[in-house]
Amino acid sequence: MTARPLAAVILAAGKGTRMKSDMHKVLHPIAGRPMLGHLLASVDALAPAHKVVVVGSGREQVEPFVQGEGGVVAVQYPQHGTAHAVQQAESALAGFDGDVLILYGDVPFVSADTMRRMIERLAAPDTPAAVVVGFRPDDPKHYGRILAGPDGAIEKMVEYKDASEAERAIDLCNSGLMAARSADLWPLLARVGNDNAAGEYYLPDIVMLAAAEGRVSAVIEVAPGQVEGVNSRGELADAELAWQRGRRRAMMDAGVTLTAPGTVWFAYDTQVGRDVTIEPNVFIEPGVRIGDRSRIEPHLIIPENSEIPADTLVKRSNLYTFANTSTCRSSAWTGRFSLSERARVIVDFGPAVICSLSETILTIEARAHNNPPNLVEQDEFERILGDLRALRQSISELIDSIEQGRGDERFEAVHDFYAGRVAPWFRDRLGDAGQGLNNLLSATPALFVAYVALSRMFDEPELAQLMSGALGAVLGAQLVKSSSGDQRTGA
Repeated sequence: MTARPLAAVILAAGKGTRMKSDMHKVLHPIAGRPMLGHLLASVDALAPAHKVVVVGSGREQVEPFVQGEGGVVAVQYPQHGTAHAVQQAESALAGFDGDVLILYGDVPFVSADTMRRMIERLAAPDTPAAVVVGFRPDDPKHYGRILAGPDGAIEKMVEYKDASEAERAIDLCNSGLMAARSADLWPLLARVGNDNAAGEYYLPDIVMLAAAEGRVSAVIEVAPGQVEGVNSRGELADAELAWQRGRRRAMMDAGVTLTAPGTVWFAYDTQVGRDVTIEPNVFIEPGVRIGDRSRIEPHLIIPENSEIPADTLVKRSNLYTFANTSTCRSSAWTGRFSLSERARVIVDFGPAVICSLSETILTIEARAHNNPPNLVEQDEFERILGDLRALRQSISELIDSIEQGRGDERFEAVHDFYAGRVAPWFRDRLGDAGQGLNNLLSATPALFVAYVALSRMFDEPELAQLMSGALGAVLGAQLVKSSSGDQRTGA
């Protein structure tokens, strides 16, 4: 049988007051993706001809996201119930002749397989007027109830507010999800009334309206986890945890080692190769791909859109050395920071840089009174000391700007100052002619700490390596000197 055209109507007009948020409820993220995005991804697996999201308030937030996913928005105002909400999609589906899935934006985990079951049941030989998705939760709460026969034929559907005590004792609950043919749906919706305790137009009433015409409707059952809604911050946290548990299990089944599964957090699109080991307390942002046999050390946030090749050891010391493509190569990150990535690094490491620069300035000023030989020429010494003070102040102001959302232009100014005045001073003094730098590093190792961090923040990995070499030479010389002194003392 040839598949009929399919449209999806997603209801998202609820006010979401329990979220206590200025963000529309269906845009709150689970695993780095808006909950509405999870649902739309499952819908897309069925290649629908149309996707209509019905909103109330917050259209300006939801519409750009929906349009980016290839859908359109309809508005329900005022809100008069679920049947009224579905009716608002009718004009967007004018001329459409096919099957209609009715879903909810705050019920994000309905699988594509469940949606297929709904459509297949709708196309069964008994041609039900509607297909309803039911479930049996541990706590039925205030869900509407479904009375059905052994074959799944629905005998009655009733909202909790209107149910008798005997009906409330039934454990088969209505999820609200439904499928119907467009030719049946719109005429039935037009006949729904609001003679009920809430005075609203209920979508499930179309089942009983069809029954009055002698037409049967059917229920299919699914696991509760697929149809549990997200209406509060607590339920959002529960949904996140449920998703993460499922993904962790899937990753381990696919050959990934998680040494402490409950402490690893994946994004919705994380790709991980075989024989990868992820150690405890790792948070992976969206867009990350990790190649085979790589190892992620503990306590790391893997930045957005990172690509980690096979056989790579990822650790804190190489996590933030980016250049142009946000790609990790040969256990060293390369790729230029995006603004968000760089801002995070600066805010994280900036205070330590400021402290190290302050310690450096104080140490150099103290030693200047003794005029140590071979440090630098006096005028150059005064210049670099002034530059260190200016750099310290600039980084402090940059952190403030980032925290206020104004970091982009300020970053460029600080970077230009660093690249034009401070970094060349060090680069010119590295190598065979670096005795002055070695003396300076001996005087204040805090300067090394500050400049290694700065070189990573400002894409200077070569300078960082040279600084490491210079410090190694200094420490090696100090170790030899200390060892010689010990031998003399022992003699």
